[in-house]
Amino acid sequence: MAYPHSDYLKLFCFLTYTACNGGSAGNQGNCTGANAGVEPGLDAGFDGGQLDAGTALVPGRFLLSFHTCASGSGVDCSKPSNHRTSVAQGDDGLHWTLTPGTNYGGQFSGASVSDVVRRKNTIYIYNPNTLHRYDVINGTISDSLPVTVSGLSGAGFVDPSVLVEDGKLVLFFLPGIMGGDPAGCSRSESTCTRRIQSAIERPGSDGTVFDLDSDNRVARTISGQPHQTFSDPSVFPDPAGYVLYVSFGPSVLAYRGTSLHGSYSAISELGDPPLLVSNAGGVPSGYFDFSTNQYWTYVTARGPSGLSVIRRAVHASMTRVLDFNAFTDVTIDGLASGLSVESPGFARNTP
Repeated sequence: MAYPHSDYLKLFCFLTYTACNGGSAGNQGNCTGANAGVEPGLDAGFDGGQLDAGTALVPGRFLLSFHTCASGSGVDCSKPSNHRTSVAQGDDGLHWTLTPGTNYGGQFSGASVSDVVRRKNTIYIYNPNTLHRYDVINGTISDSLPVTVSGLSGAGFVDPSVLVEDGKLVLFFLPGIMGGDPAGCSRSESTCTRRIQSAIERPGSDGTVFDLDSDNRVARTISGQPHQTFSDPSVFPDPAGYVLYVSFGPSVLAYRGTSLHGSYSAISELGDPPLLVSNAGGVPSGYFDFSTNQYWTYVTARGPSGLSVIRRAVHASMTRVLDFNAFTDVTIDGLASGLSVESPGFARNTP
């Protein structure tokens, strides 16, 4: 999720603290280590080990990560340090139930802007520059672990999107900018270029070290005045290859690629910019349901009460713009009232 310029300064202050003090690869709390699941259409690429497609703790078919903030109590929700990350589970993509033991957050926790994926018996929950691992068998969650992208300079990564390819985790992200706004131009720039990059998990690191892929997956020149943003990627497979969503302020752009690690091009039927969602919500997550041949598009939008909510649209193609009426609010049982709910991350709950 993208934040105003001043709030990125606060974001990188606490992310730098987390990376330096949040633990090490050897400080894994109660986590059991590498375990593995796969997105639809991708090769799991592993063998051996006990696998549980559903457990008493995590029986749902799907997983949804998100962060919350108690904005109704006067808390400043523009500060990432006031966010808490949780993971919910569900069977239909619209109605969700909180997963026990996955809620974490607080000062210096790095609990903002999450994405989630399952591999074997571990659920990997990524935030900017950090990772928590959740064991689906015993319900324990690791300490916050620092994540490194080798070859990436600057302030690491924000806005993670993660999936599994051939047994390895693949991370899409927006590069961080220390002291600046990764999603938009600085005040002195009339235009700037923002890019989405990717990296592949280094063997043996269990999700804590990635090696940077060459080139960009997609890049766009945006305006500084009026202020535009290009952030929050979400990548997922469909029958034609891969779809990449990028948040464009309160809207969503859609790109397509034939190779996960290749370049992505704008979906031409959506125009320039390739608006899939127009002023109906940003900070997206996407999924193609192969059993129904339908796309599920999730966004963060402002609800009638003024609180942020997660909404979903179900659609058969990527060639028509989705407006506000195409979306329905998701429900999350077990979530307290008075919370802003933002930044969805979607995954199948399969090993």
